[in-house]
Amino acid sequence: MDTLKSIASLIRSVALSLSAKAWIVFLGIILGIIWGVPTSIYGVQWYAFKLAKQQVDCNNDFYFGSAYSNTVYPQQQLDATVKAWENHSECLKSVTPNKGTVEFLREQNERKNRGVHEHNLRVCIRKNAV
Repeated sequence: MDTLKSIASLIRSVALSLSAKAWIVFLGIILGIIWGVPTSIYGVQWYAFKLAKQQVDCNNDFYFGSAYSNTVYPQQQLDATVKAWENHSECLKSVTPNKGTVEFLREQNERKNRGVHEHNLRVCIRKNAV
């Protein structure tokens, strides 16, 4: 609690010592950070990367997923394709540009721990070798 009070007093002292123009810029940066709005070119690039990475993950999961499994029976192949397409549609609906950095990194770490990236690489190498 003391830490929050000291941060608040620091922000207040900085805000009081600024000119009007600098105070507006300072307020914009603070509100941008709170609301998750990118406040620099690096923030915009990170924002775009997070969105593109989510879409790429959905497409990779679909392409390397069960839709392309090697089943002998056509009905099983059809069922796998329909299920993969439904999962892909749900995945694309869940893509959001407003996903926070912590949530995004946690999701990527879970994908890594599940071995999704390594599995996709092995499937890609096997498909290109045939």
